[in-house]
Amino acid sequence: MTAFKAWLKSLTGARQGQAQESGDAAENAAASAEALQAGLELTSEGIILLDDRGRVVAFNSGAHALAHAALADMRGADFWDAIPEDIAESHRSAAEQALQESGTHQFVARYPFEDQWVDYCLRQHADGLLVTLKDVSAAHRSSRQLRESESCNQALF
Repeated sequence: MTAFKAWLKSLTGARQGQAQESGDAAENAAASAEALQAGLELTSEGIILLDDRGRVVAFNSGAHALAHAALADMRGADFWDAIPEDIAESHRSAAEQALQESGTHQFVARYPFEDQWVDYCLRQHADGLLVTLKDVSAAHRSSRQLRESESCNQALF
């Protein structure tokens, strides 16, 4: 059993009230889950772990903020239901097709109210999906300013 599967089993077992195999195993799984969550919080990127059915099993605070999640606790929710509806509608079918073909998919979503651009990267692994989110707003603003500057320079020369 992979470490992720063991950790996932400990989470789903605890959430569903299932009995653990032994006291030591339960303690080890709980410690692993706490260590994983602490590790997820150390990164500046958003991270969402999905099981093989596309359900959220873990996420960090960065992911919750960058995904503009409507749910206070995304755990157990289908990934596409946990993110804003317009983003899900725009990208779900292409993402699912690409994941079947290559095991990875990346797209950039715009949140117009905040004028924020977020890069979503979905990658398959043996036990589900890893979704990373990164704020790329600064890069988009710089690119827009560069295009505007080039346009002005072309008009002058």
